[in-house]
Amino acid sequence: GRRGVWRSTDFGGTWSLFAIPAGSWGSISSFHCVRISRADPNVVWAGARMDAPASGSVRIFRSTNAAVGFSVVNSYSAVNLGGISGLATHPTDANTAYVLFGMAGRPKIVRTVDGGVSWTDITGFAGGAPSTNGFPDVAIYDLLVFSNDTNRLWAATEIGLVESLDGGTTWAMANNGLPNVGIWQLIESEDQVVAATHGRGIWSVTMPELVVGRTFSPLVDKLFQGPDGMITIDMNLRSAYDSTDVLMSGAIIANLPANAPLQDEILKVPVVTPGNKVIFLRGWKGGVQYPSVSKTIDAFAPQAPVFVYENDFEAPTTDFSGPLFRIGAEPGFPGQAIHSPHPYTDTSAPIYMLTRPIRVAPTDAVLSFDEVALVEPGDPGSVFGDENFWDFVIVEGSKDGCLWTPLAPGWDCREYPEWENAYNTSATPDSLLLRHRSINLLDTYATDDTILVRFRLFADGSVTGWGWIIDNLDIQSLAQSGVDVARAPAALSLEPGVPNPFRDRTALAFVVPKAGPVTLNIFDLNGRLVRRLVDGVQPVGRQSVAWDGRGEDGSALASGIYFAQLVNDGQVVKRKLTILK
Repeated sequence: GRRGVWRSTDFGGTWSLFAIPAGSWGSISSFHCVRISRADPNVVWAGARMDAPASGSVRIFRSTNAAVGFSVVNSYSAVNLGGISGLATHPTDANTAYVLFGMAGRPKIVRTVDGGVSWTDITGFAGGAPSTNGFPDVAIYDLLVFSNDTNRLWAATEIGLVESLDGGTTWAMANNGLPNVGIWQLIESEDQVVAATHGRGIWSVTMPELVVGRTFSPLVDKLFQGPDGMITIDMNLRSAYDSTDVLMSGAIIANLPANAPLQDEILKVPVVTPGNKVIFLRGWKGGVQYPSVSKTIDAFAPQAPVFVYENDFEAPTTDFSGPLFRIGAEPGFPGQAIHSPHPYTDTSAPIYMLTRPIRVAPTDAVLSFDEVALVEPGDPGSVFGDENFWDFVIVEGSKDGCLWTPLAPGWDCREYPEWENAYNTSATPDSLLLRHRSINLLDTYATDDTILVRFRLFADGSVTGWGWIIDNLDIQSLAQSGVDVARAPAALSLEPGVPNPFRDRTALAFVVPKAGPVTLNIFDLNGRLVRRLVDGVQPVGRQSVAWDGRGEDGSALASGIYFAQLVNDGQVVKRKLTILK
């Protein structure tokens, strides 16, 4: 910034400034640059000019404590270089850095190997133009030092890619398929190098040699909860690990065996108690751990699917989940309803999900509700999906909790003239603006699909509005007469435990064909009853229950083989389960 370097430790939530005097920092410009060392994130380089001490005082700065404080470094002394065009760092040596320039007839890259005490020109311009080692007399904007071979340097210049294979001793135009076009940035990412060009798009090249002998941390690619109530952890095991721990809120819930590089794994975990669950992976190789970045999911309590759901929101309910939306009262409207923030904020996307799964009926599969949606209108003539269809509200469904599909195209205040007029006049809405909306689920899903439904408001970064109210939610109420009986499952079924084998918890999903007494018990190899999981009257349909590997007295059971036995209406189904400690 104009006064120095700003630093955030919470992903941009808050910022602190290390102020640098203007006489040393210089006037703010687009070439002020900050670079974190690739070798050590505590080392940070910053600046906009490298004036020789005799001709100016604007300098380059270095931090060794993650930008909490900075110290000025020495300048290149052979000639005054002035404004910089970029900074670059070394992948393995935190004391090595590069300052880039674009002045004709003068050094284009100066390098330090001692943390800024001294600098050396590596482009052959110490005595003026032309270069003595092949570097063209053009501006350079970025420099990449390869992590697998630090003698290999790629320079992003205004005429294309210039390469050195000997640490900067000699240079030549690269001949590798990248067009000779201005390049602004180069990034090495695992087995790829990515180049951002001027007017020719983003280019990438895959170089397998970049990852030879390197071990990367695993990734949690996706984290979601589906209609079955199970949390799905979609993992990318990027390197070959000896084993991988999967942790939920600090506790190991699974240990994966040795894997091949770039192996995808999916783990489904039952929800015993709702609430925030923090998922974290820990790969192990040669006794060294490689931790992932954690991801968090707000897990809801699993519930049996229903054909019919009705809610006027006058009674307390725990059937919805999501931030920012609320169920409550609002002046001008009778009773309680679902409300977005009033007004909603820019650059937000509040979501409110019905946690009760819906089983799509064969007929009259209609979702309906009353609403007012005073959100910023798109440009005249724009429709949902256009770039200039600004803010909107939408109802979406999902069969797995990951991929969400619009149940109808999104809409804004232009849906009704009365809404648009209220938006344009900033009128305070009331119940006279309520309109009824009906959506046929069979337009998107098939009979017997089990889905989750959510309400979402999208706001771009400019204008906002009053928001959205949703009341009198009705899902398939006209289909309730006899539909459960007509579509009831024909046979009792018990699905395999997930996971199985397991360490300290598994989920057992089962389908009940006839409402009535149901038991689901766990027996050991000797036929001894060790745990009652279900014992009582259950409705028709699919349900799920978790077993924590403990007996009736709450003690952890020993490793070994056990049997789950499900009984309903004279039918008996068994499944083998294995506990591995």
